[in-house]
This record gives sequence, structure tokens and C-alpha cells, in this order.
Amino acid sequence: MPTDRFLGPLEWIALLIFVGILAFVLLKASGGKMYERSESVEMTDNYLPEDGRSPGAITIQGQKNELDHLLEQIAAVMSDPNSGKDFPILDEEVIPRDELNYFLKTAEKRGNNLDKSDWLYLLQQAHQKYSELREVFEEAGLEVDLDERQAGAMLSHPQIAEQFYDLLQEKYGIPKAEAKHFAELGREALSEWTLFVDQLRAR
Repeated sequence: MPTDRFLGPLEWIALLIFVGILAFVLLKASGGKMYERSESVEMTDNYLPEDGRSPGAITIQGQKNELDHLLEQIAAVMSDPNSGKDFPILDEEVIPRDELNYFLKTAEKRGNNLDKSDWLYLLQQAHQKYSELREVFEEAGLEVDLDERQAGAMLSHPQIAEQFYDLLQEKYGIPKAEAKHFAELGREALSEWTLFVDQLRAR
């Protein structure tokens, strides 16, 4: 009868070599994905801020803080009768010069007997209205980089114009005929259109 026996030394060595070759072939076939995945996760975590926010969220928050700061500065100027309307230097990416024109036109209707907190509230409301109408123009014309000073120029395209008038009527209840008449007057700046919307909504 054959007798049972354990693997001899040479057989153990051959088995270990075989297992090693098999592991190397499997790792080679996977392209080293196991190691790459671990390293990728570690690098991503190292670049996250301590509060867990993404870089995009930090950028948006930074722009909001800068906007609030600029609005406070403008409110301080408008509430000070001795300021000479010496406004701060604007970051056009945050508050375009045309938007400041809209602020000033709005201020003319309010008089000068307001304190800083009242002006700040009015400026925040005005910024919201200006931004909302900007979005209407962008939605109608698919404009990524809208020139606020020549926003109305895009209404020379019939299809864009019809889409814009439809959106005005849908969002603000402004009749198409009145919007078309205003466009025919050659009004192009976004500030002028925002004042037009304010006037019609106040009726």
C-alpha cells in the first residue's frame, strides 16, 4: 500500500514559486489598479479643506463675501451726504459698472434720508432683481458671457427676442407688446431693462 506523506522541501519551494508567479500575473493583468485606487483616494483627501467643502463651494462663498463687502461700501457712500458719491473701485466680475448705474437710478427715487442699513437692504434687493433679469436674458439667448451694457442687442435676433418676451410675460406678467415697444426704443443696457421691469411691476 502507498504511504501518506507531507510535501518535501523541494515541492514546497516549487509551490511557493508557482503562487508567486500567479499573483504577479494577476496583478499585471489588473494594471496595478489596486494600488492606484488607494493612492488616488489618499491624494484627494489631502486636498480637501478641513471643513469638508469642495473648492467650488469655497469660490462661491468667496464671491458672496466680496459682494456683501462691496454692497456695504456702496451703502456707506450713499448714506453719507458728504461722501461726494465717491464709490469704491468695483470688481466687474462681482458688480458690473452697469449694475451700479441701476443702483443709482433706483436711489434717485428713494431720496437721501436713509441710513446705511436701509441702503444696504435696498441694494441687496436691487442686486437680486438685476441678477434675475440677467438670468432671463441668458436663458433666452444662451449667453454665457452676457455684456450687460448691450444686453438688448441680442433682441435683434427674432427667435431670441420671442423667447425673451415669452419669459418676461411668464416670470413678470409683462405683455409682449409693451416689451417689444421698449426694445424698439433702442434700450440695450441691462440696467435700463431692469428699471423697465420695475416700472411695469409697480403698476
